Amino acid sequence: MTWEAAWGGPARHLAQHAGADVTGVDLTEEYVDVAHRLTDRVGLADRARFQQGDVTALPFPRASFDRAWMLHVGMNIEDKGRLFTEISRVLTDNGLFIVYDVMLLGDPTLVRYPLPWASEPELSFLARPQEYRSLLRKAGFDIVAEHDHRSRAIQSLRDAGDAHRRISTPHNPAGGNTPPAPISVAMGIDASTKIAKLLQNIEEGLLAPTELICRLR
Repeated sequence: MTWEAAWGGPARHLAQHAGADVTGVDLTEEYVDVAHRLTDRVGLADRARFQQGDVTALPFPRASFDRAWMLHVGMNIEDKGRLFTEISRVLTDNGLFIVYDVMLLGDPTLVRYPLPWASEPELSFLARPQEYRSLLRKAGFDIVAEHDHRSRAIQSLRDAGDAHRRISTPHNPAGGNTPPAPISVAMGIDASTKIAKLLQNIEEGLLAPTELICRLR
């Protein structure tokens, strides 16, 4: 089971490269519809399915899955305690849960917006790694491993910025203000600004993409 990045890419990756049977969940119905269409096109519909749903009230019975992966979701969820309790409910005993979110390290008042998940602070629910750990343990998880991915993220975001600047068309001779269409569709016309702000926040030590590997007790 995955809680999705836009359009189901992570679910298709798991289905294709790990041979997993995957159910993806996203709150936005349009994203779910696009995920279905893309998955049909690449012939993975028998292994990757998608459902619209609220991750704090998952539409599945208890112990439905033996693995769960949450990718860049927590920054949009205020009640993370309820979120993690729901995930523990739908996992089997000793089920594995992997969280990969951007987490808060520094002063939240210094974080610069817009960001890929929120254009303004009122729409962003960043939390510190220690808050994640505490809420996960309360929900019945043990933290098996933790990885700070700042270095990898900085390089990836710099590469993305360079790629955007190299794009040049007759309608965009400067080649730096309009990102590729898929990114613009997912993030809006200010996608390049959001990516640049995220990079700045990570470089200044305010935010860190962080991975927590957890196992249900």
